[in-house]
Amino acid sequence: MGLVYLMFMLEAPLLPYYRILLLEGDRRLGLRSFMAAGVSGTILHILLDVPLYSDIRLFYPIITNPLISLLINGFCIFAGIVGIIIYITISVYTLYAWMRSKYRSSLRNYLKMEQRFRFFAVD
Repeated sequence: MGLVYLMFMLEAPLLPYYRILLLEGDRRLGLRSFMAAGVSGTILHILLDVPLYSDIRLFYPIITNPLISLLINGFCIFAGIVGIIIYITISVYTLYAWMRSKYRSSLRNYLKMEQRFRFFAVD
């Protein structure tokens, strides 16, 4: 509970960095969102670690771990590569859209300025 509250309090100072990395939108999250993220992250961490390590016994009375397999390592690498590709694609597209809007606004200002000076042009 203490870590959830700490992360909730750190959201405001870290918000500009989250926006730079495209991790969060314009609105702030509530304490309930941080609680849900903490609980779901803990449960998913345990469920993803069970197939990786033989000493974790999800079904305690059973001595062996029936979920252990080598396929999970390949899946984790594949999911990580796909996640990186998606993140880079979204980042590049966002940067492109931002630069395009800047270019259009500067081009628009240039054309307005050119029209003003055309009035003074001598043919």
